[in-house]
Amino acid sequence: MKWNTINGKLYIRQDGLSTLQAKKYILVINTGRYRSKVMQIIFHREGSIFITFPYFSRSEGIVSLVTVPPNLKGPVNLSVLEGGKATSHLVKYSYHPDGKAQFSQDGKIYTQIRKQCPSINEIEGPFFTARIQGLSFYEQFIPEKETLQKPIERTYVEAILEKSLPSTVKISSLIYQRDALRENIKGRMIGPTTKTRDRFNKIYEICVCSAPSGHISENINILLTCEIVPRVDNANEAHLSFMGGYDNKSVVLDITKETSFLFFAYPHNNIDELIQKIGTVDFRKSYI
Repeated sequence: MKWNTINGKLYIRQDGLSTLQAKKYILVINTGRYRSKVMQIIFHREGSIFITFPYFSRSEGIVSLVTVPPNLKGPVNLSVLEGGKATSHLVKYSYHPDGKAQFSQDGKIYTQIRKQCPSINEIEGPFFTARIQGLSFYEQFIPEKETLQKPIERTYVEAILEKSLPSTVKISSLIYQRDALRENIKGRMIGPTTKTRDRFNKIYEICVCSAPSGHISENINILLTCEIVPRVDNANEAHLSFMGGYDNKSVVLDITKETSFLFFAYPHNNIDELIQKIGTVDFRKSYI
């Protein structure tokens, strides 16, 4: 795959790091047959980062704080029900400067699914992962109907895939402060897209997104990768799931310590039954 920035503004500094700069990024997945808008990444004026998913056509699902017990060995099935609640709304993921991470939606749900994470300035590495299945169930990107004139306000980032009908697409992101990113890149970066290699020697093309110059978050860089993965939901043609809100690396990588993360998945095909079982975060369906 390759990245394309439809109306992006390149942001170049003397240290050689080139990124996009915008307050809001809209991620588009282009297969040739479909050109689907799948998520937004927003650098808020107060320093928070919001990840939203307003483009999916199914809104009934589960939001959860998933706990990973210590000393687990081998493949395990983690419970999303134990720390979960049902919802009939597509939630917003918020990560605040002090490390408060949560799912919310103004005027629609209670902010019950949340946790304390490292502050934004402490993160160095994974930020979130989203899995997207059934691109025809997402709102389509039609340039003629979009506002493209102000890239600082809104930039469209497009992942162009080689397969016309991928089973599932995985979007992964990392966060690095500018100095840390500079240390992790060898040579001069001719951004805002570049290639990287993981520990298994697999090569990924990444897109580097930042807030505008002068923004409170201007030194924060979000690195995006996109890849095709096996189908994740055999019961539905469409699927959207998300993981984020991770603990510090020292906790996540220590198998003797409990860790946790925030998770959601859509759709759920029997939302009333799920509400009766685990309750809901929705304002108007308080069956808790």
